Amino acid sequence: MASDQLPDYGRHLAVSITNACPLQCGHCISNSSPKSRQGFQGLAENFAGFLDLWPKARHVTLTGGEPFYDLAGMKLFLELCVQREVRAGAITSGYWAKTPKAAAEMLNKVPRLHSLTISSDVFHQQYVSVDFIANAYRAGRERGLLTHVRLTRHAETKDDERELRAKILDFCDPEDLEDALLAPYGRAEEFREELARSTPREAKLGLCPSSGPHIFESGRVTPCCNSIVSLEQEHALDFGNILGEPSSAVKARLLSDEFFLTIKILGFDFLRDYLDEIGELDFAPVSACEFCFQLCKEPRQF
Repeated sequence: MASDQLPDYGRHLAVSITNACPLQCGHCISNSSPKSRQGFQGLAENFAGFLDLWPKARHVTLTGGEPFYDLAGMKLFLELCVQREVRAGAITSGYWAKTPKAAAEMLNKVPRLHSLTISSDVFHQQYVSVDFIANAYRAGRERGLLTHVRLTRHAETKDDERELRAKILDFCDPEDLEDALLAPYGRAEEFREELARSTPREAKLGLCPSSGPHIFESGRVTPCCNSIVSLEQEHALDFGNILGEPSSAVKARLLSDEFFLTIKILGFDFLRDYLDEIGELDFAPVSACEFCFQLCKEPRQF
């Protein structure tokens, strides 16, 4: 297996510019809070160097934490992307959109922004009401941003989630509403039993869906921004730190890793069957990302 079998990987990168967030939600995959760590010194400059190594890159997602919670840092990352002719978007709770005026003023401060994803769920509603979401959504549309609302819910939708969805659809174009499932990672680990769902043994898990690497606020690099971002310890898909070593070394390690190449090229079904055959599969995978999380959570030899 070789990295040239990944023709589309690297077209989309994600970077957590800060893990701090004014919210402290019970389901947060990254364990963010107002007291969480900010982006490390030199992160933006080193990220720019890392981005230069991915010529197929077309989009960068600024995430966190809450990227708008570090507005100066956000502006810097946006400028670095624009200089490289790479579009950049942000994922936000919309906490800054208390009024239509406040929402418009905030987006005026980030004119380089290309897209906006407003994340909402019943957990966020404790801090950010649906009115904030409406203000942020409308302000994004008025500025011409590619604007979506992402509604995170249980696999079996609950009544309060249906009610929230209906309220969002009062102002949001149905085509702009994305659905995501609550996942038992990070702070939501305590809900693992509640969120557990069964999948038939013969169900197909497919290939790793990642389209590019994720860079943490500390400079750590993993191959995606999904379930494994909740793991703070080093693991099998932890490829180094762009603040402590050359970015080229981190990229080379990522694109030559046998575990990563296996799940991207051969897929999780191959890996599941192989581990089952050698007696190393001690849990029942329910999805590709859950499978990956469990494999990385406990030290294993591949």
